[in-house]
Amino acid sequence: WFEKAAAQGDAMAAALLGVLYARGDKLDKDIGKAAMWTAKAASLGNAAAQYELGVFHLNGQGVKKDMLEAYKWFVIAEAGEHQGARQARQSVEPNLTSEEIADLQAQAKASTRKADKAAI
Repeated sequence: WFEKAAAQGDAMAAALLGVLYARGDKLDKDIGKAAMWTAKAASLGNAAAQYELGVFHLNGQGVKKDMLEAYKWFVIAEAGEHQGARQARQSVEPNLTSEEIADLQAQAKASTRKADKAAI
């Protein structure tokens, strides 16, 4: 049921599948599927999934390790008022140039606007 709902655009179902696959809870542990469903939920505006996708990119779990992509998702999650996103974003910033930060914040803002328009 969750996979069907998630495939039809239910952000909460996609986020839950991401968690279940990541933990191996009720489903076989599969970090690749966890990252895939988490990315789906993140793209649908789920702030918890946006944060988790940042963590996946930061650690290279199920996706290519990419500090820039992690930072972008932390900024997006912070805009969605995720509690841990600000601290995560701040922990990555010392590793980025001011140009990278400005570019990634602009990308995050554009992604957030796009998601807001899609929700209307």
